Amino acid sequence: MYQKQDDYDELAEATLMQTEYRPRRKNRRPCLIFFCIVVVFLAIIIPVAIVASNRSHGTSGYVTPECPSGDERERVDCYPEGGASKARCESRGCCWAQPTTQGPPSCFYPVNHGYELVGGLQSTPIGYRATLRRLNTQTMYGGDLGNIEVVVEVQEDYRLHVKVSDPTRPRYEVPEAALKRPQATTLAEHPLYNLTFTSNPFSIKVTRRSTGATIFDTSVGKLTFSDQFLSVSTRLASPNLYGLGEHVHRRYRHDLNWKTWPFFTRDSSPAAGNSDNLYGQHPFYMCVEEDGNANGVFLLNSNAMDVTLQPGGPDSAPIVTYRVIGGVLDFYMFLGPSPENVVQQYTEVGLYIYFSSLKRFSCSVSMCLYLFS
Repeated sequence: MYQKQDDYDELAEATLMQTEYRPRRKNRRPCLIFFCIVVVFLAIIIPVAIVASNRSHGTSGYVTPECPSGDERERVDCYPEGGASKARCESRGCCWAQPTTQGPPSCFYPVNHGYELVGGLQSTPIGYRATLRRLNTQTMYGGDLGNIEVVVEVQEDYRLHVKVSDPTRPRYEVPEAALKRPQATTLAEHPLYNLTFTSNPFSIKVTRRSTGATIFDTSVGKLTFSDQFLSVSTRLASPNLYGLGEHVHRRYRHDLNWKTWPFFTRDSSPAAGNSDNLYGQHPFYMCVEEDGNANGVFLLNSNAMDVTLQPGGPDSAPIVTYRVIGGVLDFYMFLGPSPENVVQQYTEVGLYIYFSSLKRFSCSVSMCLYLFS
């Protein structure tokens, strides 16, 4: 009898355990349903997100180029070495469109190329400092720096200094012993120029305060800064451009009709009819503005480079494009306002000491192998 009672107790206990666990099985059912809903939702949303990302960044993860639709004469060549094709052009993340007139390139930079400002513009005792981050675009030759630094110094009322460099490691620059730079300790009080900065893509615009004439404007051609290729473009105030030597010229005033001038010193005799580069390298130009004022821009860089000049139109300004194979982009701008003032201000950037040491040549006629005088 006791055995039978024990059996009843075990049966009752088992029945109680089953009764207690039934509600737990019922609670799992809503969890399972919720899990299925989440899986279905993710199965839908993930492919949609991938497609949207590919549309905005391209299949390779780069930002899709935004091609300019304005005046063809404002196109900046993205394939300057020649031999461009649609496939080669687009492999660099650039835009391809055949021009309607002779001169403009078929392969040209998109609007969203270059660098963006990070952390805002920082004020310094003599100007501004900016940290730039490269936009996620394809590269021309590789080795692009992810982060660069721009230092702007308002040195004098008539002189502005803009330097673009690598903040993480030193790069080759013209030695101070060879060319002593002017230094400033305080901000110029009454500069002849205004500064405007654009954050994305980053650009600098310098205008003459009295007239609004453009002195320097890098918004037209986006900045490229790689280990062995640096490039930047700027608008001009007028087509009255002089300098950028030393080459054989037919006239002093430059031809802006899509002309490229190399800067690489060599021992070569000048010959009529060509435009060869010769002994000197002087990446300095003077632009005489429409009202007779003048400004000058000097790139302090001794690496091999070339400069392309392209014309303006009714609604576009002439453009100068620098392409350099090393160093930094170290610009000095001179506001004149007269052409004579510009030349005087240019000589202050380390040149006067050399001109003074050559006085004996300035008072006599010097002849050379090719009968220069």
